[in-house]
Amino acid sequence: ASTELSKQDREAKAQIKIGHYILQQTLGVGTFGKVKVGIHEATGYKVAVKILNRQKIKSLDVVGKIRREIQNLSLFRHPHIIRLYQVISTPTDIFMIMEYVSGGELFDYIVKHGRLKTPEARRFFQQIISGVDYCHRHMVVHRDLKPENLLLDDKNNVKIADFGLSNIMTDGDFLRTSCGSPNYAAPEVISGKLYAGPEVDVWSCGVILYALLCGTLPFDDEHVPTLFRKIKAGIFPIPDYLEKPLVNLLLHMLQVDPMKRATIKDVIQHEWFQKDLPAYLFPPINESEASIVDIEAVKEVTRRYGVLEEDVTNALLGDDPHHHLSIAYNLIVDNKRIADEMRITDDQHAKCNNSAKRSQHKEDRDDFECTTLPLPGRHYSVSGCGAHGSGPVVSSTLPAAVTIHPRFPRPHHICIHRRTVPFGRYCRPDCDKCPKWGARECLFGQRQTSLAYCDLCPQYG
Repeated sequence: ASTELSKQDREAKAQIKIGHYILQQTLGVGTFGKVKVGIHEATGYKVAVKILNRQKIKSLDVVGKIRREIQNLSLFRHPHIIRLYQVISTPTDIFMIMEYVSGGELFDYIVKHGRLKTPEARRFFQQIISGVDYCHRHMVVHRDLKPENLLLDDKNNVKIADFGLSNIMTDGDFLRTSCGSPNYAAPEVISGKLYAGPEVDVWSCGVILYALLCGTLPFDDEHVPTLFRKIKAGIFPIPDYLEKPLVNLLLHMLQVDPMKRATIKDVIQHEWFQKDLPAYLFPPINESEASIVDIEAVKEVTRRYGVLEEDVTNALLGDDPHHHLSIAYNLIVDNKRIADEMRITDDQHAKCNNSAKRSQHKEDRDDFECTTLPLPGRHYSVSGCGAHGSGPVVSSTLPAAVTIHPRFPRPHHICIHRRTVPFGRYCRPDCDKCPKWGARECLFGQRQTSLAYCDLCPQYG
């Protein structure tokens, strides 16, 4: 009994707590430090804690690299980019509190499974491009995209990580730093030429797409000078089993001349990419302009911390993004979002299996409902379509497939795609509030100026 007690005492003493997180087992060890599993005390949710030793990063002259990663990840909130919740500094270490994913690297997945079937490869690629497009729209180039920096969660969803080599873009700015991994680096990068930035990520994504579908790299050689010659020549083997539209996409992405290379927009609009494209991956561009507070998440925070709803709201609207109430709220919302997205994805697969039995017109009608959402910077009162609640608009993530039009002075009806998370949160099938859907008319009929259409609408998007 005394032996058992002393063992428990040792384990209790060995337990390390940083901020509101209890550190547990080590996930990995790198040059600059290690990554451990952390448990958020109030919510019980897992996080990944990247521990960086100050002395090591200073001696290795990578302070700038770490600063860039923190700066860039702090900007982002995207379902396929690793989330940075908080940074905790001590005299000896820097603790980056990040989103926890348990599926390992995409690199290991490819090594284990070899070349992937087209639907699976396309799904991975669509998620990657969605994340890269988000980075570029926020003026950030990753510059080191490769399967080793693409993590997988327990549902095999991609999470882009390691933004240490990334740069903030400025219009008209050209970068000259040669960086990234040789096999995935664009010709202009290994040649030391000037490059604007986004085009080097497109090249790397082309190499990743080839690896997903072929199980090998388009340019590979143990002798680095020979590898560079192959990359500069831009000639790579094209297996017979690759379909023509895919070959066309690869040739445009792996174009040696960056001026002729496909852009991210070109990739997104390509027919091969568009097939079975989930709606949530490309929400309206103005998604960051407005969002509503998740009332249930606020209540969950108040319950766990014993505070008032007003305290949580003030934390969300305050200047400190690392406030413990804001972090708890974001953890709850993110975990709920992930669960919702997985449910929606499962529903999509089931619906796709039965799609051949339905006409396209009826599918389009069934895919949209309407609700009332707030305008940017205003207070709101959500009503209609099963939605409820009131409170301030905060800067967060606007639900996918929702368009807010600032020209409307008051909350107004908008369209929400049924296949996305907000449909489950804000709508019910028997909606009778929308001037179009109350009569069960086709969404793509005559446009009414009082209705702001979803960007997914092929006629009005």
